Amino acid sequence: MNLSRKWLNEFVTVDASDKDFAEAMTLSGSKVEVTEDLGAEISNVVVGKVLSMERHPDSDHMWVCQICVGNCDEPIQIVTGAWNVHVGDMVPVAKHKSTLPGGIKIEKGKLRGVPSNGMLCGLSELGLDERDFPYAVITAAAILGDYKPLDPEKPSIPADIQPGHKIYGPVVAAKVVGVENAGVNLWTVTVNDGKADTAITTPCQNLHEGDLVAYNTKSASICTLADLHAEQAEFPHCISDGIFILHEEGIACGDDLKPVIGMDDHVVEFEITPNRPDCLSVIGLAREAAATFNVDLRLHTPVVKGGAEGNLFELLDVETPADDLCPRYTARMVRNVKIGPSPKWMRERLRAMGVRPINNIVDITNYVMLEYGQPMH
Repeated sequence: MNLSRKWLNEFVTVDASDKDFAEAMTLSGSKVEVTEDLGAEISNVVVGKVLSMERHPDSDHMWVCQICVGNCDEPIQIVTGAWNVHVGDMVPVAKHKSTLPGGIKIEKGKLRGVPSNGMLCGLSELGLDERDFPYAVITAAAILGDYKPLDPEKPSIPADIQPGHKIYGPVVAAKVVGVENAGVNLWTVTVNDGKADTAITTPCQNLHEGDLVAYNTKSASICTLADLHAEQAEFPHCISDGIFILHEEGIACGDDLKPVIGMDDHVVEFEITPNRPDCLSVIGLAREAAATFNVDLRLHTPVVKGGAEGNLFELLDVETPADDLCPRYTARMVRNVKIGPSPKWMRERLRAMGVRPINNIVDITNYVMLEYGQPMH
């Protein structure tokens, strides 16, 4: 049983280090196997905002970014090779003399002669993946300037291709002349196909003004590698990996990143014996902690708020062919359900417990069992 101490704090306040907590709980009968500080390897990593971007003078894929990490009048310069970054993005910034999971140390230096005072981080550098933050999935467009033919003697796309030139069928080359954010993972991109400008909305995050792209005039969409039936080797920099663009609510430049990504937690692993099933829940362990440290236990009962609008019988019909086998049927209607990424607090709790969301779906039954110690019916 993995216990999040951050979650435990909702029910009982224990002022003790992980070592002291583990020793006391073990002596009281709840054996602790191991403790872990989730953010122990992360230091000097903060939230930053991209203020400006310029193409690297000596690279065809790097960007020189000015990043606000607290005082926007004194931004720091960071060079990145990721293409999914835009002005205005909030990003994780590993500053000079910072550390990342795996013992990685970040220090200022130069990339192809240009000073870089840190690093912008992707999910992998932070020890995370797309299951932790489903909105961080990157959709990449095939940028024609990145094209490298598998056979130099037989290129599928000529090196001198220009806007308006046909690639195949309704797909032509087009130049990006404007990019504006249109929401989370959505961009309004204006392209010129050699005849006119057209504004389209796309999920492709690696587009910038001046890029040459494959534009499908029939579907009014920008092509990905899959749309072009191209191999990754043909577009080496158009990959679904890049910087983690933050969309968490309430964040500001200079904020410590660990609370933002749920790494400000400590996890305690217990060995629960068969005779203590009551300890297979957070509240069960909270009771043990309260007794062990002689502190108050705070419990709360979930409340389902029902509405008075409408009559359920007007919305559905229930037929019971064998009413002797089903003497009672009850139902409740839920309205205004929003399908989207799991809430931040749930992602943090599940990750601490060793359970990760899959895309936008989480096992709510597991969550209820872990907190309340009983299955949800």
